[in-house]
Amino acid sequence: MTICADKVRFKQILYNLVSNAMKFTPDNGIVKIAVCVKNDMLEISVVDTGIGISQEDQKKLFTPFSQIDPGQSRQYEGTGLGLSLVKQFVQLHGGSITVESEPGNGSNFTFRIPVKLNNGQFAL
Repeated sequence: MTICADKVRFKQILYNLVSNAMKFTPDNGIVKIAVCVKNDMLEISVVDTGIGISQEDQKKLFTPFSQIDPGQSRQYEGTGLGLSLVKQFVQLHGGSITVESEPGNGSNFTFRIPVKLNNGQFAL
């Protein structure tokens, strides 16, 4: 499958989501990436078995310089910019991003970008 996207921004989206999943998942945990096409949308999910995020903290996730738990964030480090940039880059591709998570049960970040099937290839 081939997609047409801004190569640098697309890599940054994946890098930020995967690195966050790895950062907040313990050594014996799992991080997986799932890719599919649904309703003319390329859908990529980064799922982990990490520490999870409360409903209240999920509201702040995509805000620049916002870290969900300053004490915990200091343990894991970060600027609080990664997810806000991810959201902007996904939106620039005409897509959206969602998160499903519960404390202690990991997280699932899914972004969707519109695609068209054209001679067996996907193009944005």
